[in-house]
Amino acid sequence: MLIAVSYEDGKIFSNVGDTEQFKVYEVEEGAITGTELCESRGNGREMVVAFVMQHDIDVLICGRICDGAKEAVEKAGVEVCGCVEGVADEAVRAYLDSCLEDCRTVVCE
Repeated sequence: MLIAVSYEDGKIFSNVGDTEQFKVYEVEEGAITGTELCESRGNGREMVVAFVMQHDIDVLICGRICDGAKEAVEKAGVEVCGCVEGVADEAVRAYLDSCLEDCRTVVCE
């Protein structure tokens, strides 16, 4: 499984459409087995959808995400956990432990 997090300086970047980096976590049998920092190309909904599709992402953890972007990413077969704040590594561990707060919530209008 691959999990992407909108990323800046160890934390979840506040607006996924404006993130300049994603941290991608490789997960096997519930454990993180590797990570990679990836640059985003562009911004907005199209960038997010292109990124998750090009990298075969299964789960996207991010800060704010608008309805349109969330729907587009989900149509690509990716689970979206929006409105998440804090340390990226901790959020991924919380997701893997099934206790990530605010999962699947859309904040922006």
